[in-house]
Amino acid sequence: IVQLVKKYVTPDRLKLNQCVELACSTIAPVASLGFEWAKTRPVQGDADLDALLPLTQAGVKTVRQPATEWLAGLMLLNESPRMPERVRELLDSAFDDVRSQALTLMQKDKRFGESQLLWAAMAESPWSEVREAMVAQLSERQAIYAPETLRAVWATSLLAIHRGGRAKRAV
Repeated sequence: IVQLVKKYVTPDRLKLNQCVELACSTIAPVASLGFEWAKTRPVQGDADLDALLPLTQAGVKTVRQPATEWLAGLMLLNESPRMPERVRELLDSAFDDVRSQALTLMQKDKRFGESQLLWAAMAESPWSEVREAMVAQLSERQAIYAPETLRAVWATSLLAIHRGGRAKRAV
């Protein structure tokens, strides 16, 4: 069916959000087609970036990973003041591959690496790798956290039973 759609439907008949909806399908060929078509669209401003954010929650990992990498590249190029909010969306994701891209963005770009919004979000994160990244730099950024926030981070790091060996030593 996807081959027939490719043959008889041109991507310009769909809006960007419709391409993203296809890309978020749990059916791999449909999701791949949606992502392929979404990439053909010019990304012009905040509205388009917001429309693309659901790609990071795509149900098919083989679409979600490259889509998140592509979106992260767009975020690096965009100078919008709302970029840290979008990176936070990635940081809060239920998918580890998406969170990994957020942490990479924080390392690559000072706008994200120095964002208090993102560092505050890291303290509240339920994800161990995000907390570990925060704990690794906690001594340098300790001043931005309230004492009760630091206690919560220490407690969750120390009580983590499945991961966080290095984080426990640092804490």
